[in-house]
Amino acid sequence: MSRKTILWIIDPYDPILSYDQIYSMCQSHYNDQSQIYIQLLEYHPHLYRKLSEFGTMLPPFSWNSETNRSHKNIRYQFGAFSIPNNIRIATYNYPSLVKIYWQHVKDYILKDSRIYDEATTFSQGLPQYYVKDKICAKKINTYLHVFQPEYEELFYGRSHLNLTNSASIQFHLHLKKMPVKFVNNKFAKINREAACEIGSSFMDRFSGIRILVPNDWNNLSQLSAFFAICKILNNQNHLKVKFYLFGEGKYSKHVNDLITDHQLYKNINLLRNIHNLYRYVKDADMYLEWDNTRSFIKEAIWFDKPVYSYKYNDHCNTYLDHKLWNKGIAELLKIIRNTK
Repeated sequence: MSRKTILWIIDPYDPILSYDQIYSMCQSHYNDQSQIYIQLLEYHPHLYRKLSEFGTMLPPFSWNSETNRSHKNIRYQFGAFSIPNNIRIATYNYPSLVKIYWQHVKDYILKDSRIYDEATTFSQGLPQYYVKDKICAKKINTYLHVFQPEYEELFYGRSHLNLTNSASIQFHLHLKKMPVKFVNNKFAKINREAACEIGSSFMDRFSGIRILVPNDWNNLSQLSAFFAICKILNNQNHLKVKFYLFGEGKYSKHVNDLITDHQLYKNINLLRNIHNLYRYVKDADMYLEWDNTRSFIKEAIWFDKPVYSYKYNDHCNTYLDHKLWNKGIAELLKIIRNTK
């Protein structure tokens, strides 16, 4: 029986992953009955030596540039591939830039002629595009460390499994009926913290209570309940509260109209589509949701924030009642709980 051939694609300078996590992921995927090939995006002396214990180290990515052409022959020059740091950051903050960058460089990247039984990308972004366009594999596994819908459907129609240690990603993919497996490991919160370090946050100088809310109401009654809370808070003077709505939902235009009708410009800030939301979750004072299609409850709890979900109110009440909150948050929670 022939050995199973497996390819691992790793970005050794991924800003989200530590060396310990990369090594740990390799350990979890290692099978001594398989022939494992390891492809680094760039050369990294420490990881190159360390990961060689798991399998065959392939040469790092290289440019394939034509230097001389004649009717008799074509000469090529191969050079080291170097990824700009801002592209690595854009992987998590501005994924559309990574797609543009890949379209620019992909013709210079050599295609792997092997046929693999399985290929696994340990990083998001460029490794995923590389597998999609340059690798032939019967099965593809991709790690998603940060919530990024832009990378979800790259392998549509192929045998593919998403791997994640993020509850929000798992839940989102489950709702979309996309294949996903939750990987329980000790690096989940470390990944969220790393995402915070490279992510953006609130730009205004508001000094009151910031509440992060997904803009994904399921019906108009949910939206009406939200604006009822906004109007209650707008009509009192002792609590300074601002709601920050992220994402675009089917009622986005209706939200804009209601903000105008009720003159709630100072109470509601529209964040639109933020790609790396983790810094916002960390810097917010509270997380609130009506539906759960973009739920960041687990992440908010990781950051020790008060959370409330009208869909999972029993779970949230249990969490909230076992903690002490300051007077302002406690009063705000009372208003939210009493508004249906």
